Parts: sequence; C-alpha cells; structure tokens
Amino acid sequence: MSGVDIVLRCDVGGSTGVGHLLRCIYLLQACGRIGLSAELSIKMRGGGVVPFVLEQAIPFRVVEDDATTTQEAEAVCNLAVLDLMHSGDNHHQRYVASLIDEHHRRGRAVALIDSVAELCYASGLARPDIVASPYLGVELGPRPRCDLWLAGATYAPLAPWLEQAATLRGHIQFPVRRVLVTMGGSDPAELTTQVADCYLHSELRDQYRLRIIVGPYFAAKQEAALTAHAPNVEIVRSPASLSEHYQWADVVVTTGGLTRYECAALGLPCLLIIPHELHKDYFQRFADLRIAKVLHLQHNEDRSAVITRALSEFLTDTQALRDFARNGPVRVPPDGAIRLAHALAETARGRES
Repeated sequence: MSGVDIVLRCDVGGSTGVGHLLRCIYLLQACGRIGLSAELSIKMRGGGVVPFVLEQAIPFRVVEDDATTTQEAEAVCNLAVLDLMHSGDNHHQRYVASLIDEHHRRGRAVALIDSVAELCYASGLARPDIVASPYLGVELGPRPRCDLWLAGATYAPLAPWLEQAATLRGHIQFPVRRVLVTMGGSDPAELTTQVADCYLHSELRDQYRLRIIVGPYFAAKQEAALTAHAPNVEIVRSPASLSEHYQWADVVVTTGGLTRYECAALGLPCLLIIPHELHKDYFQRFADLRIAKVLHLQHNEDRSAVITRALSEFLTDTQALRDFARNGPVRVPPDGAIRLAHALAETARGRES
C-alpha cells in the first residue's frame, strides 16, 4: 500500500486546547525514531496553529470543519490513529463512529487514543481495533471493546527530551520559592487568573516567585486580566516548550492534561486543581499514590479561600513535596511515546503485508 504507515488525526483549539495535538506530535516523532512513516492531520477548533508546530517545522494536513468522513479518510495509510475531543453531542458521536467505519471499509486498522470514559460511546457504535488509554490507573477500570488495549501511564506519550532529562528533584531547594503555573492551552475554567489573584491577595506574594504560562487559546478576557498582573508576576506567552520553565520551577500548579505526567516523570511536585468531575478517579489516583496534591473544586464554595489555603498547604508541606518528587518518576516512565509507537507498529505493518 502506498502512503504512510500511520495517520495521526487530532482536534486542536478552542476548549480542546493543545493537549491532543502535543500528544500526536510526540507520537509522530516516536514513530519516526523506530522507522514508521507517519502523517499529522489536524482539525482546528478555533484560532491559529500553535507556535510549537510551526517552530518545529512539522508537516501537517488541515481537516476542514465541514469535512465528511469520506473526505477525512482520503489520506492513504495502514493505521488511522484518532485523538479527538470529547463530546456528549450525539452528532459528534455518530461522526466518530462513521469515521471508524469509513477507515475499516478502506481496509485500515483504527486506534483511538483517550480515556475509557470518553471512548465507550464510540466503542459501542463502531468497534476500533486498538484503544490507547494513557492514564495512570485507567487499567484498573472496565476494558473497552477492542482487539488490543494499551492502558496506563506506561503509554503516556510525553516530549522526547524527557527521555534524556534527569529527574529534577535534585535541584529543588527547600523551602521552595519558585512556582510555575501552567493550565494548558485554553484553560476554559480560567484557573490561571484565580491562582494569580489568590497569590497577589495573600501573604504568598511576599514568599514566592510566580511564573505564569499563558496558552495560545486563552480567552481575551483572561489574557487582559493576567496582563494587568504583569508587574507583580512573570508572564510567558505560548512557549514552544516547557522544558526551560520546568528547569526553573521548584513546584508546579496545573490541572488536567499532559503537564501532570511530565512533572511526575521529572519528579517535579504538583498541585492539581480540578474544576470538574470528568476523570475524577484518574486525578485522585495521583493523590492516592502520593504523586501530587489534588484539589477538586466544588461549585458552591468560596474558590478564592479554598485555592489560597490549598496553595499554602502545598507549598509548606516539605515531606509531601519530597514524596511527590520521589514517587512520580517511579509511576510515570518518560518513554511512553516510544512504547506506544512500538505497540502500534505491529498493527500498522501487519496491515501492509
């Protein structure tokens, strides 16, 4: 079959942020390292292509918003890997199922990347060949309907540089002083502003340095609010990589997404602030294994007081911070992208033969 071994199709932008895109880019790079040909296919959900893609000169194909499943499946491959946004919308669910069926009709295998909770609907409507659920603890849950299930943090596709980076726990100074706040590409819950406000209106301001990462899809309102804080906190906009910022930080405040896995692999203590119920069990797993402190926000509480208290407790609990730094690298290996690429390779090459 002409074409490529694998097509990696992801959603990016809007409330989806950039996590799906980064995951696919890291997997694309891992495929190249083991001799698999791969192509990146992106459907934009608002905004432009993030700087990371342009700066790395990564070739990609844009899928139009109104593309049909037939048009989406035109790229010739042996294995289609779908890393799509989660949606409870029935139309979107039927579209995903139809896309799986279209690839199967063309003789290709299909892999879905994401959690079991987000895949159950697709697995019920159309059966994928492979499901990759790269989440810590997901392997303890129900198995989706598929031929091959790649479950757990072992398969978390992280940045390639993490494989060469020594854990950072050796550079962390106690008591900690430097706090990195990074809430992903879009931060629809505006957690970044809430954390900054808590920092500026408490005693934390006099004790810690705050560096804030502003993602490429932050709402204009939140960007303006953070810009107003610029004299008192350091603002970094849409960096191509978080590598140098991890090196700077003693601890990290973040939410869902790849950041928590990168920090775990590096032994960098994290406070995870979770504003929703989605994947609650997976986040709690980080707390149960003493990899991170987890704060689940409730709708009917004074968030300012709750976040300020959680920040203070997190930053001053030296024993917990040492535990997080020690336990993270044990539970989250840095080479998940290569492991996942090898697992996908057998199916991709099998289809070619």
